[in-house]
Amino acid sequence: MRRIASYLGAVAFIAICPASLMAQSLDSAMDILQFDAARNDFFAQADTNLDLRLSQNEMTDALGLTAPAIFDGQDYDGDGYISYSEYLDSGEDLFATLDRNGDGVLTPDEY
Repeated sequence: MRRIASYLGAVAFIAICPASLMAQSLDSAMDILQFDAARNDFFAQADTNLDLRLSQNEMTDALGLTAPAIFDGQDYDGDGYISYSEYLDSGEDLFATLDRNGDGVLTPDEY
């Protein structure tokens, strides 16, 4: 389930990644720090009530679509929320999924 969620997370990441970062990334590699920065921006925008966890509704609103597999795959403890800690952990899985050659850098052909 985690592997499927990582794949779906990759699709969602590409869909919601800030345009400025994606514009930069389309022409160059993206390291884990840039990747995390983009994901942190997403979390900050999605967490509308500022409780440091994302509800299903916040995730749906932020993505603009209902994606229960992505949500469930990141809600590791099953409490109905993606805590910031769970979100950070899922980012590591997601980066590893996208980084097909395992060199620690995402190149345009990997996303």
